[in-house]
Amino acid sequence: MASTALADILKPQAISGYTMAQITTQMKLITSGAATFDLNALAGQGGDFITLRNFSEDTADDEVNDGVSASTPGNLAGYAEVAAVCHRKRVRGVDNVVKAAMGKGEAEAVNNEIARQNGIHWPRKLQVAMISVLKGLFDSSGGCLRTTHLNAIGAASGTEVKASFAALVDTCKKLGDGDDQLKLLIAHSYVIADLLKEASARIGAIPIDSRTGFPVYMGYLLAKDDGVPVSGSGQFAKYTTFIAAPGAMTFAIQREMQVLTELQALYPREIITSTLDFAAHVYGCKWNVTDTNPTNTNLLTANKWAKAATSDKLIRVVALQSNASQ
Repeated sequence: MASTALADILKPQAISGYTMAQITTQMKLITSGAATFDLNALAGQGGDFITLRNFSEDTADDEVNDGVSASTPGNLAGYAEVAAVCHRKRVRGVDNVVKAAMGKGEAEAVNNEIARQNGIHWPRKLQVAMISVLKGLFDSSGGCLRTTHLNAIGAASGTEVKASFAALVDTCKKLGDGDDQLKLLIAHSYVIADLLKEASARIGAIPIDSRTGFPVYMGYLLAKDDGVPVSGSGQFAKYTTFIAAPGAMTFAIQREMQVLTELQALYPREIITSTLDFAAHVYGCKWNVTDTNPTNTNLLTANKWAKAATSDKLIRVVALQSNASQ
């Protein structure tokens, strides 16, 4: 019978809270205000899904109160938004012989670097998950927001149609009189370059203003992310730019990042595992299938999403699809 060994013992490390603090400052979607951490308490209750219940806007006409006519009471309908919880992990290993080769002074350097990079790795992966959600919602063939929130101007041949300030304005019009909420631009670096070149050609224009502490383009806060959807390649590749209202998206952390180490004495080596349990959600939409623990490929699958909000104006993100200079 095998005895209980060090390899059987999991030792949680006291660095998770520090790394979570790093995550909030490393994420462009968070620092720009486009996304928040609103639903952590709800997510912390456990389960495979997070359900957010809302009341629909009361749009019924009022009535004349004449003291005579009886009224029929109306209802205030509700709707539910659903987000699927993702359980993710990252596993790294360090052979003990590596520590010996690095010498006493640097023996823990790899472990320390792994701990440091958790604060870089997880913000990127959270952002990738949210971009995957947006890809699914705005998928040009089946996304639930493609007909109401997407302005597709990119050409497939002939002359490229690049992003411009006018195109951004036309895209924001998709939200009607709710367009004044749209203040945050999430775009590929090529698209941002086109916007800046266009703006710099205007007399007296200030394309970028950083006095607020965050890059601002023509009144829009800029979040540059080359992970946004790009379809095709070359001259007629189509780049999707998202324009969002503050707080239009949210990350729900079900459990703070866990860091576990295991010493496998027979090799010997150390295994360092970090885990994060979260949901990425766009307000007004819902995960419309019973599939649990989705991968990023699942998240970007259009038919897994549906609108939940009873008014399109409650889904406060729109998208521009354009070509870009190469």
